[in-house]
Formats: sequence, structure tokens, C-alpha cells
Amino acid sequence: MIHLVSCRWDNRTSVVIPNEEVFYLVGFLHSAIGPHSIKRTLNLNNQIIEFSNKASIGVRQYLPNYTTEPEWKAHYGARWDAFQQRKNTYDPLAILAPGQRIFQKTPASLPLSS
Repeated sequence: MIHLVSCRWDNRTSVVIPNEEVFYLVGFLHSAIGPHSIKRTLNLNNQIIEFSNKASIGVRQYLPNYTTEPEWKAHYGARWDAFQQRKNTYDPLAILAPGQRIFQKTPASLPLSS
């Protein structure tokens, strides 16, 4: 567990941090090797997230598996607009991270064929 202070955090990144002065970074590293399967590990992670949500603990996943834009908007919360602006500025063709399904290529962003 790492104790962090938000005023020392670089807000120019797209990492989502709590709206608290002091917060903690906790990492759970599970092994899916041996008697523990990947399905069991994912189930355990989901249980941790569900518990945190029910207890109103401001938890965020580092590598979430969201598949819809509303899920991503909820993940970024108040930082969604800033993230969206950075994406439009630095990746206007929606080339980066297509598997996250945050932004789709639009006809206007596709290069013209000759």
C-alpha cells in the first residue's frame, strides 16, 4: 500500500485519482497458476470491486475491462471531458487503444482514399 497526497500528483496524466487530499494505492496481485484459475481470479477481483462500491469506497481499476462508453465515463468521472479533449487532440484518428472501445473511428477521422 502506498500513501499518496493529491497535491503532488501530476494532473496532466489520464490516471483517475480520488477527489481527496490523501489517498492510497493498493495493488492485489493474484496468481492464476496452479489450483487458482483465471475465472476464479476474475471472480475475486469482481467481489473486491462490488464490496468497495457497496461500502462507498472510491475504488478504480488500473486496467478495467469496460466495454461501453457510459462505463468509461463513470470511470473517469469529472475528468472525462479533459480525457476526451486529450484524446481528440493527440489521437484524432482514434488509433491508440482501440480495444478499450472508448472512441470509435468516424468517417471524418478516416483518411481519404485516392
